[in-house]
Amino acid sequence: MALRMGKFVAVAGVLALMSAPIAGFALEPSPREGKDSITADDLEFCLDASSFFRDKGKTEVRSGGLTDSLEEKQRSTMSELADLYREYPKEVGFAQTDGIPVVPVAAKELQTISSSIQKVNGEENTPIEMKAQDKSEFVSVSQLCQSFIKVHKIANKVDKYMFYIINPETQRLDVEVENGVPNEVVRELETDRLVSIAYTEPLTLLGGRLDDTSPYRGGGLPQKGTSGYRCSLGYKIQNIDSGKNFMTMAAHCNNLGDKWYYGKKYIGYAITQYMVQPPTKLDIALLTGANYSPTIFRGSGGSTARVIGSLPGGGTVGASIGVSAGKSNKEFTGTYKGNQFTPTGCANLGATYCNLRAVVLANNATLQTSDSGSPVFAYTSNPGQVYALGTVTGYYYNYNKILYTDIEALLHATHSRVATS
Repeated sequence: MALRMGKFVAVAGVLALMSAPIAGFALEPSPREGKDSITADDLEFCLDASSFFRDKGKTEVRSGGLTDSLEEKQRSTMSELADLYREYPKEVGFAQTDGIPVVPVAAKELQTISSSIQKVNGEENTPIEMKAQDKSEFVSVSQLCQSFIKVHKIANKVDKYMFYIINPETQRLDVEVENGVPNEVVRELETDRLVSIAYTEPLTLLGGRLDDTSPYRGGGLPQKGTSGYRCSLGYKIQNIDSGKNFMTMAAHCNNLGDKWYYGKKYIGYAITQYMVQPPTKLDIALLTGANYSPTIFRGSGGSTARVIGSLPGGGTVGASIGVSAGKSNKEFTGTYKGNQFTPTGCANLGATYCNLRAVVLANNATLQTSDSGSPVFAYTSNPGQVYALGTVTGYYYNYNKILYTDIEALLHATHSRVATS
């Protein structure tokens, strides 16, 4: 089953990025060639920055075999909105999606856009409405994405943190900048009428697993939204068909669309849950929306290792393997016990997960709840290199017997490979 990686869409208030600090700053001319022009690549980057992956024709199957038809309708609607943004970036604005999506449309283009909107509306989809706006109040997808690209380039050249987010409710780009940002940066931002600036106190970086910086590494411990709930990152993988990159997490930590952060640094959202898609039932979800590293944390987060590939079947039974535990903030060593369940490696851990492998941690060590999703890896003779084996799912009876999901099963299900660069 290969993932089709072609449908991305912006949704209300979530097109967001956080800059990584880069020393030095030099303003560049705006890339705009015209008042309302944007290149196809820039438009796609803008839509991809924090968007929902929508795969037409697939139904999410919940535990118990129930189909979430509302979610399926919403997915279809968002796919059509994405197509609308791409086809008419100058004629439509970002939809306000609190309830029935409302698409701002330039008044003079209303008749042209009506036919496209009608294609979206139908029995199987959530209705989409149009809202005609005159020239003085209308802001197009193209215009807001131009502003987004401009701010993104500025943010990548300053040594202060900037958080920036497209707000469809106000049709503006909300930019939060750290106090002390250079005056020339502020002046450049103020020249854009679509940018709304707010100031914040300087961020204190904890570093390591608790506050990683882009590109984000496996074994880190981000937070879900503002809930305080944390789970561990696993491995960067790459879809073979599209070349797009993703980061793994435990599926039981995620619902579709959950967004994860280090403080205000956005690190991605869950595009699906493979644990609830028979026959795979894998406890691995995929994140997209940020840059990810082909490395994992080692030890207590003070060092890293590059992932140089994956090993099928979990390696050799009896071998010593490692766990880079995010919540525990340490590296555990254990003995690989292989598949101790049915031929498909399935076990009931509150829900039935398959393709599970077992490792017994040395010295009766145990993991913590938020260690779910942490990388399980095979050592090499080079401490700076490891092979991916899987990601932590839970324990079974004995607290030091840890079950992890075989990474090869995920790679097969998604037609992907472990990213090594």
